[in-house]
Amino acid sequence: MTYQHSNHAKVASSECHVGAGATGYIEAKVGGMRQLYHEVVGDFNRPIKLLERDHGPTQERCEKCHWLEKYTGTVEKTYRYHLADEENTPWTIRMQINVGGGDPVNGPVDGAHWHRNIANHVEFISPDNGKTIPWVRLTDADGKITEFKSPDFTDNPADHKIETMGCMDCHNRPAHQFASANDAVDRAMTQGRIDPEMSWVKMKAVEALTQPYADRDEAQKQIDAYLRAEYPDDKRVDGLVNEVKSIYSLNFFPEMKTDWRTYPDHRGHKNSAGCFRCHDGNHKAEKTEKILKASDCTSCHTIVAQGSTSEELNKLSGQGLDFLHIDSEYEDYDCSDCHTGGNQEE
Repeated sequence: MTYQHSNHAKVASSECHVGAGATGYIEAKVGGMRQLYHEVVGDFNRPIKLLERDHGPTQERCEKCHWLEKYTGTVEKTYRYHLADEENTPWTIRMQINVGGGDPVNGPVDGAHWHRNIANHVEFISPDNGKTIPWVRLTDADGKITEFKSPDFTDNPADHKIETMGCMDCHNRPAHQFASANDAVDRAMTQGRIDPEMSWVKMKAVEALTQPYADRDEAQKQIDAYLRAEYPDDKRVDGLVNEVKSIYSLNFFPEMKTDWRTYPDHRGHKNSAGCFRCHDGNHKAEKTEKILKASDCTSCHTIVAQGSTSEELNKLSGQGLDFLHIDSEYEDYDCSDCHTGGNQEE
């Protein structure tokens, strides 16, 4: 179901899950037999755990459409949010994201796609299959090697499996995407499926979604009861209940103990560490004390407009604006420390 609402919904599952030729077909079928066995006996983990990373075949399949040599450059994105206050205060950010590219022939080696490129080579160690990255090794175009590590990593790198960074290390949720409670409710409010004029509705909808339900039946009943109790005399409550229940069905799987927190999306750094797994300012090179971090908030994106009104959003800045954290003073910390995707203070 999450696949049907992803960017790859029009791509057949076999295009990603089955390799090319007879060998790919046989490997997929053998793997399916193993999965069928565990499904019958019911001895699989809940949530399902990735036992070993193997991005090689997947990388090749991705690059049938998303080839390395393509230079993307800058892409503009607009993000629309609502605060969890009584008025559900709207807040919009327009930014240019420096996607860049990695092939020096077709464009400069820059932006987020600098990491997967021809000129440089990035390797890393992740003891927990991508959740944290305590050690990074960069080999630049001149062959110079620099190793960065976080203070708590004291192991010998040779004792670990060293991975080569690829597309899937950031784009790890290309199809089966789980929207966080906040993001899903914001989207529904922006598109008019939840009326933003209902007092406190952002907070109430998120609260209803993030309770610890035993199964889907309990979730549907409790969401219905909770929201109707919060808005007993509001005729709009039927639409609100139906939309929140739909959001839950698409993104929450309590029997499998799975939602956006179980399999975080590593793109960006809002709801999970993402980019800050490496660029947190704590990874240092031993000899030079060079720090592996984004230089500032404009390294990967430039905010060209932000605000609540049309007047504010029409005032575009070519140089970029300082990020304005609307409801509290911004400090130098990781966004995901507070923005968990379901925090009531968002």
